[in-house]
Parts: sequence; structure tokens; C-alpha cells
Amino acid sequence: MVHTTMNDAKSWYDNSEVNEFFLNACGDEFNHIGIYEDPNNIQTGGLRATQELLSGIEFKVPGSSTSKRVLDIGSGYGGTARYLADLFGCSVDCVNISTLQNKVNQRKNDEQKLNHLIQIFEADFAQLPFADATYDVVIAQDCLLDAVSKERVFREVHRVLKPQGLFVMSDLTRRDESEVVRAAILQRKWGLGEIVSTQSYLSLGYTVGFQLIRYNDFSENLAIGYADDVDAWADASRQMKTLSQERRQFEQQVFQSWCDAGKAGYLCLSYFRFKKIG
Repeated sequence: MVHTTMNDAKSWYDNSEVNEFFLNACGDEFNHIGIYEDPNNIQTGGLRATQELLSGIEFKVPGSSTSKRVLDIGSGYGGTARYLADLFGCSVDCVNISTLQNKVNQRKNDEQKLNHLIQIFEADFAQLPFADATYDVVIAQDCLLDAVSKERVFREVHRVLKPQGLFVMSDLTRRDESEVVRAAILQRKWGLGEIVSTQSYLSLGYTVGFQLIRYNDFSENLAIGYADDVDAWADASRQMKTLSQERRQFEQQVFQSWCDAGKAGYLCLSYFRFKKIG
């Protein structure tokens, strides 16, 4: 399955079996590709990934107790938004296409008494429902691989950022544009938009008016993370009584193929930090 529209992505993430797997196997907080230390753990790896992505960013307005305004696109279950709201008192808007994920996000915000700081918008991140120059920081964590048009998302993020605002993102990227890598990645598509090369994101940032201020490669974590997902899926699928045998086998093959691609070095886990020029 390959997403050709955001409706396809919504159908994928609003599938009850997919949602149940993520909740049971990966948790409902830091559901990201992790940065791992021994012992490996999906949730602690995901938290470490969030901390690394946001490290060094000042979330308080200099000389003031006021927190900066943040937008989290492709926000999933909202763990990153709650992290920022709880730690820094940030006002965070979440944009996410999945109704099921947004319901979990809202419930957890209510439980943690953070709903006065976090708002959830069910929308396409290529058509952001916000005015120009609204946000100090925009976050996109492991989500742009679902974007049908990465350029549209970049242009929308640039539009809603204030001058000198930051766009911080992590994503799966192809190691390079070589045919062997392209072929290997195309064979492993599963419910995703196109996985582009690292250089493609760098070029796109420059094209729409961003300055790159930081880049990190955490690719060594991919094989670890997807191996954990293989095990997590196997454990979760045994507990999911309504799960079809077809779905069980398909997802097991999916995670194993990504694990293999990570080990082969075809994939990168790329962290970017861009600044809006002007």
C-alpha cells in the first residue's frame, strides 16, 4: 500500500488493527524511531529521540517568563506536545490526520491536565489552518515520509513560522540517489509516501527559504529500533484476538524488511534543524 493522498494516510492510521498495534506494542507517548542505549526499550528510546531532536532550543522568550508558541505536525498521540507543555509551559498546537490518534491525544491531555496548553486540529499538514508567521518553532517528528508532496509541507511550515523561527524535523531518508538504494527502498514501501534522499530534504529547505543550522545522522539506531518493532509486533499480535492472520503476517514482514534495510545501510535516520531566513 502506498499513500497517494492524505485520505489514504488517514485510512491507514484510523485502521483499528493498526491503531491497536501502536498502542499495545509501542505505547501512546513517544511513538517515534528511538535513539537507543542498553537495554533497548521502545518508549525510552522514543523519549531520548524527542530530547535529542529538541536539544539546545530555547523554549522561553529571552528575558521573559513567556513560553514560545509551538506547532507539532503529524503529532500522533501527542507525547512531544505534552513533553513541551509540561516542561516549559509551552502552548502547543497539534496537527494530525488520524481521528483515533487524536482521541487518545485529547484523553491523555485531559488526564494530565494539560488541555489548557494543547489544542488538537484534525487537518492535513500540507494545508495548515493557521495564519502566516504564527509560530516560533514547528516540529515534524518521523512524519514527512507520509507526505504526498514534501514541498507543499515545507512551504506551509515556512509560511506559518515567524521570521527566524525554527523548523526541526526527523525522518527516514534514503542514503543516496543510487539505483541500488532506490530499488531496495521501493521494494519495502508499506503505507508510506515516497522516502526521499537526505540531500533532497537539504535542497528543499534551501529552495523554500530555510537555512540549515544543524544536521545529525542517527542511522545506527534503525536496525535496533526495527528489530524491537519485530519483537513488539510478535508479542502484541499474540494478544490481539481480533487480528487477522493476513494482517499478522503482513506486519511481521514489514518490520523485518525495514530492519534488514537498516542493517544494509540503505536507510538513514536524519535530524534536521532549519531557520526561516528573514
